[in-house]
Amino acid sequence: MSEVDLVTVIIGISLALITTLCFNLGIVYQKKGLKEAKVKGIEIKTEGGFINLIKTFLKLFKVKSWLIGAILGVVGWFPYIISIGLVGVLVTEPVMATGFIFFVPAAMKILKERVGIIEYIAIGMLTISPILIGFAGISNVDLDLYGFVPSFIVFLAVSLSLCFISLTLAKKKRGKSTEGLFIMFGGAILFALGGSATNILAQALIQTGEGFQWYTLFELPFGIFWFILGGTYAH
Repeated sequence: MSEVDLVTVIIGISLALITTLCFNLGIVYQKKGLKEAKVKGIEIKTEGGFINLIKTFLKLFKVKSWLIGAILGVVGWFPYIISIGLVGVLVTEPVMATGFIFFVPAAMKILKERVGIIEYIAIGMLTISPILIGFAGISNVDLDLYGFVPSFIVFLAVSLSLCFISLTLAKKKRGKSTEGLFIMFGGAILFALGGSATNILAQALIQTGEGFQWYTLFELPFGIFWFILGGTYAH
């Protein structure tokens, strides 16, 4: 595998930082939006069934803060895809871990949350990681897309099954302390599936030599949908 040049690495890491800014600010605004929605009587309830869940989801678009968060998430998806295409998942994802640098101040300012010394130590440690990654020998990713399909189908089936089980248990545990845990777990799976779908799309475009075409925009909603829905559940 050939080594990625320094300019490409810098551009890829810069795009990853833009992505994590959008994603983390989006999460904060969605969290704020969910609080505002609850005051207006709009609340996600699993016992209402899938149709009711979709209706609630659509109502959230009328909440300004939540809508801003969703838009930031969608906007961040584009530099995310390009970053993965330039430097790969193993670089983009660790760099995005620096999102705490944006997330913590935003949470303190917008959500009025408090941060302790442990969180500040974590921020400092995460700040160093992009610098170390930049000096590492980064190689292009080479993936057998055809051989990857069977294992991906198994992964998708297991992930969606676990998500369904988790959300079903959350419905049964309505009002109990474990309800939030199961909802968070199910939401985290949906969130991760969105990232996985985007990673696969970016890698497929690179290896087929097709690049980013106009119809690529129509292939993105799968990842974007899971990102928004998963982000809503996770918070």
